[in-house]
Amino acid sequence: MQTASSSERFVFDISAILDYVERTEHYSGIQRVIVSLLAEFVELAPGDDVLLAYVDRRTGKYMCFPYEQLGRDAFLSPRALRARFFPARKCKVQLEAFDRYKARPGKLWYHQTRLDLAAQLGRERPFRRYNLTVDMWREARGMKTPGEKPEPPIESVPLSEVAKPGDHLLLLDSSWAPRHAEAFLAAKEAGLIVHTFVHDLIPLVSPDTVDVSFSEIFHDWLLGSAAYTSRYIANSQSTGNDLRYFLDAYGIDKVVGVVPLAQAGVPQTALAPWERQDGPLSRKIKAEAYPYLSQTVGIRADIRQTVSVPYVLCVGTIEARKNTWRTIAAWKKLLEAGHYDVPRLVFAGRRGWMRSDFDDILAGTGNLYGWVRVVEGPTDRELDYLYRHCQFSVMASLYEGWGLPVGEALSYGKTSVVGTTGALPEVGGDLVEYCDPASIESIAGAVWRLCSDPVRRTELEDRIAATKLRSWSDVAADLRRAVLD
Repeated sequence: MQTASSSERFVFDISAILDYVERTEHYSGIQRVIVSLLAEFVELAPGDDVLLAYVDRRTGKYMCFPYEQLGRDAFLSPRALRARFFPARKCKVQLEAFDRYKARPGKLWYHQTRLDLAAQLGRERPFRRYNLTVDMWREARGMKTPGEKPEPPIESVPLSEVAKPGDHLLLLDSSWAPRHAEAFLAAKEAGLIVHTFVHDLIPLVSPDTVDVSFSEIFHDWLLGSAAYTSRYIANSQSTGNDLRYFLDAYGIDKVVGVVPLAQAGVPQTALAPWERQDGPLSRKIKAEAYPYLSQTVGIRADIRQTVSVPYVLCVGTIEARKNTWRTIAAWKKLLEAGHYDVPRLVFAGRRGWMRSDFDDILAGTGNLYGWVRVVEGPTDRELDYLYRHCQFSVMASLYEGWGLPVGEALSYGKTSVVGTTGALPEVGGDLVEYCDPASIESIAGAVWRLCSDPVRRTELEDRIAATKLRSWSDVAADLRRAVLD
């Protein structure tokens, strides 16, 4: 493998991302941060030599290859990235029409196999009812089109064969596996400058909101990372302060820089046609005449029903740290005060740790008498749709290392009800309505101010429209400066 000659060489570790895409269909918050940041970093300095590195699980060797072998679109799509590294793994095709077969795997297998056979025979008709084409189904299932050439294999070599002292190794993700640490330490000993990006210290700062075993894993990882880390980079001043406190407590003398993250929307550029549901019906619609219909085609029924009434959106993993119980209790307080015109509360995210309080209050109140809806594991397109149509968002978390959903909501012109803890004030600035996350009354009051006072909400939305929000390009530029400083 030949690499371009340049004055600076940057090596981005993607070991944890590869572990993630092998088992998961969609990127979540941290993964979206990493791929968005890396993609913009490459665009910012096209003359730089950028390599991607990973620990090969079969050989244990630390391998690398030029970013150009993969490219922006393949890196931004978890399915495309999986196809290059794990081609034997079949993709799950999530069609609304198949939801009825979730508890009947035999039926699901039958219908998917029937469509697989139709795709192999090139028959378009069976796919029309799903707003799909043969090609879209083949792509979704990882089937090859007749005559299609397979993707060339990734040509990688051991990093030790191409790396030079003074090259920069950037660890944007949290890699807990011991085999990763061994590779990073070897790179440091070979003279590479290793930059470890820290997203939060939640397991140490807010241990009551995570599984105790993970607090131990995180503690050992962070303490051990000092052996291979030349410099640390935090994603906010709040995280930077927490990290400096940890390092000081253990007598570790390391530089800690801060590179705040972006206030940007959900990335859509890497969606394949079948993920966009860009099928026969979509192509018939005149989008400029029927923009809402154009947006809605392919959005599953439960989400279409959700946006049929006014709603407030809460995005993120559904877990104790997100303060979901108090957030629901705040809605209950508003309803009990007679505020029946309060918008519906919609949670969008995967289910996470220690959520029994969340489950119990929903079960005990019938999803708060129908005022609460849960959209589990939305795709990027569905999340984009939910942001576009919400009245505002809420993130009354007990602690956040950054608070990506607050910035995402701002990018759609939407304000938020935001807690005053952690890094959230750094993201929201003077563009959001604040609350005390430990107080149900404070959360309810902030929500009601935005619901009952249209002037207040309009004022915040006008302020958002007049503000230059932080882009991933801005973050990439700051990251490059921090690395080269």
